[in-house]
Amino acid sequence: MGKGLELDAETLYPFLQAIQNAFPAFGLGVAGGLGPDTLHLLKPLIKEFPNLSIDACAKLHKSGNALGPIDWEVAGRYLINALQLLH
Repeated sequence: MGKGLELDAETLYPFLQAIQNAFPAFGLGVAGGLGPDTLHLLKPLIKEFPNLSIDACAKLHKSGNALGPIDWEVAGRYLINALQLLH
């Protein structure tokens, strides 16, 4: 369940690289504070890992609480912004 803590691309990079090198058939995914206004956190990773899967949770809720209802307007902006970044 999401807590909204932002990912640190610099910290994640060596782990993703090691997994990719050891298991090239594995898909890679990251999460951590992603929402429509924080997708820029992924830019350093997208260049090296263009097929990266991403996940968002807490930042898609008005309350910031992952147990609350999803704000579908925010979720829509997240999807549009993610597609622009990833393609």
